[in-house]
Amino acid sequence: MKHTYHLDGMTCSGCEAKVKEDLSKVENITEVQISKDDKQAILTMSKHVELSVLQKVDMQIKLAV
Repeated sequence: MKHTYHLDGMTCSGCEAKVKEDLSKVENITEVQISKDDKQAILTMSKHVELSVLQKVDMQIKLAV
């Protein structure tokens, strides 16, 4: 299943890479696409991951549905 989330707080490609790396480590996330320009994350999951779990991954980024 794919879910798209709005991201705030990313200002550079380093931020994109860090968020992608961190989200890729979350259990049940199989693919991560991050765009600072579009301010979004598209996550493919094998099993649903709660928003609260995703928000804990990187507290510097505001992640919302």
